[in-house]
Amino acid sequence: MLVAFIKYFFIILFSFYLYIKLLNLQNITKLKILIYFLFSIGLAWLISFYRSSKTHVGIPIMIIPFFIAVTLLNKVNMQLSLTTTIISCGISNALFTIAVIIGSIIFYLLKIDSSTSLYLIIFAIFIEYLLIHQLFKFKRLKKGMPFLVDKSKNNIGIIISVAILCSNTLLNNDSLDLIYIIPTVLIILCTIFIFVWWDNHLTKTYMERLRKSEIIELRSILHEKEEQIRKLEYQNEIYAKMIHKDNKLIPIMEMSVNNYIQSCIDKDCDNPSERGASILRDLKSYSQERYGVLNEYKLHSQHLPTTSISSLNSLFTYFSKKSDTCKISFNISISGNLNYFVQHIITESAINTLLSDLIENSIFAVKNVTSKKIFVSIGIIENYYIINVFDSGILFETDVLISLGLKKITTHPMNGGSGIGLMTIFEILKKYKASILIEEFSSHIDNSYTKKISIRFDQKNQYILKTYRFKQINPIERSDMIILQNS
Repeated sequence: MLVAFIKYFFIILFSFYLYIKLLNLQNITKLKILIYFLFSIGLAWLISFYRSSKTHVGIPIMIIPFFIAVTLLNKVNMQLSLTTTIISCGISNALFTIAVIIGSIIFYLLKIDSSTSLYLIIFAIFIEYLLIHQLFKFKRLKKGMPFLVDKSKNNIGIIISVAILCSNTLLNNDSLDLIYIIPTVLIILCTIFIFVWWDNHLTKTYMERLRKSEIIELRSILHEKEEQIRKLEYQNEIYAKMIHKDNKLIPIMEMSVNNYIQSCIDKDCDNPSERGASILRDLKSYSQERYGVLNEYKLHSQHLPTTSISSLNSLFTYFSKKSDTCKISFNISISGNLNYFVQHIITESAINTLLSDLIENSIFAVKNVTSKKIFVSIGIIENYYIINVFDSGILFETDVLISLGLKKITTHPMNGGSGIGLMTIFEILKKYKASILIEEFSSHIDNSYTKKISIRFDQKNQYILKTYRFKQINPIERSDMIILQNS
């Protein structure tokens, strides 16, 4: 009875473990583990008690209480739970039988007396533990059998598992007499079949998920294209109205200019300067209106790149809309593997904070200038990830440049700036040992950038200023700042 108790205790306990792994259950508390342990003891005792008089009741007694326990504890759908119960118990019993065979062979080769079944059972339990432990080490099998939720895919697995359980029922006292060769061979074959079935369905499940993912992606692309078409139709309508208006206005203005010139030639113009100024005002008015329409088209036609990180997409969309409101040209360039960047170099939260503060400062910098332009790029330069933010706005004050990262100082106090953003940037740089380079451009023409802020993840944590205002900044005031002269 002791041998049967030990055997079924571990078979049931391993069946619980297999059940959890096959359904990839996550909410396994210490209380549940204790309940599984105590339940295995009680059920193993019950099976071993009845098995002493009725040798073939072990498996039937195990299945029903096991099914009730796991269903209630994990609140799993009854049909899914029953399927998983049969498969997990089948695999546990099959691996135990194979472990007994392996143990018997090892005992025979080492000439160890296996007549005492207790030693063989204990050794077989150890082997079964190793087999189950290694089973889920395979990356492919780590998440169990996700396809079990689909009822149509479970029939073969259930049949194979039932065959294993029936074959185990035929075995008497785990003997390896010749009469038991058939069920033993059947168990081995069924074990092979169940793993082949498992692998095939994982492949099919992966292909189905891939197909669904492609469908979702294609729908997303279709939606994006439809949105682009809608925007183009809207823009074409704007252009059509503009051309229609031009077709009327240009001949009128042409006639006005010709009449003005002719009247001046004929000296019939009462006040030529006033009349010329009036025509010029009309031309300027039409020109500004046309420029406004074209500029609005340019702002709304900008297409933001889509990243694999949803929070970054939301951030870029937010600042794109904010830039549109402020009539700012906002462009983005993305290169390199952003997933690797946020998983191994910097956290998603930190990069969002960095970009938010940098872009926000740039928006304030360009608000009151004629050419409003911001360009953000993320990529790899010289094997280091780097974030660049260009803008055409006003330059930093020299005291701001000297105090960056040392104390709270804002570039826009009149707009409610607190300086917390710049301090946060330097705290993040220190945490990730990243360097910051602020470069100012002197020989800029209209519509070009005036400065660039670069965050370089090079593990150097440097503060570099490259400026043409070299003589206006005293390097002694900030010993940790590297100042380079820019032409």
